[in-house]
Amino acid sequence: ELKTNSVFKVYSVKKKYYYSRPWISEIAKTHGSCFCVLINKTKYLITNNHIAHNAVNIFVEDNKVEVVLTDPIYDLAILTCPLKFAEPLELGEVESGQTIYIQGFPLFYRGLNITKGIINKLSKLDFGLVKHINFQTSATINGGNSGGPAFHNNKVVGVAYAGNDMTHI
Repeated sequence: ELKTNSVFKVYSVKKKYYYSRPWISEIAKTHGSCFCVLINKTKYLITNNHIAHNAVNIFVEDNKVEVVLTDPIYDLAILTCPLKFAEPLELGEVESGQTIYIQGFPLFYRGLNITKGIINKLSKLDFGLVKHINFQTSATINGGNSGGPAFHNNKVVGVAYAGNDMTHI
């Protein structure tokens, strides 16, 4: 059974810069998904870096959160978790051909959405200290799913990204 008190909608207010015209900037709002994990006995929220990058303010469940750490290479961000009721999720592993479930808030959908898919392609890369797993899935992932968890056997095996390239990071 998938936990629904562990996955939340995240809103960020960002400053958008135009590097070819540095005198111009504008405020843009975006949303995605995030989920709760436990790191060293402290609750944190995980989302994508492209949700948190250049954020002026980030909100989860009407609570302002702070960025703890971002990683543009893996497109991940760790945020503070002010939600006392948030239930941390466990991390797991997945292999090609296995079924996964993606949770998130796609396309400005008001409620939590769950899609099912199969791991079509799995890439395991070894960067020395870090094992990086990338996978392609048949589960539908749309804008707003970014930052949501991918589950297998009720454990998080990945973080959804709804995009076609990473060049904007």
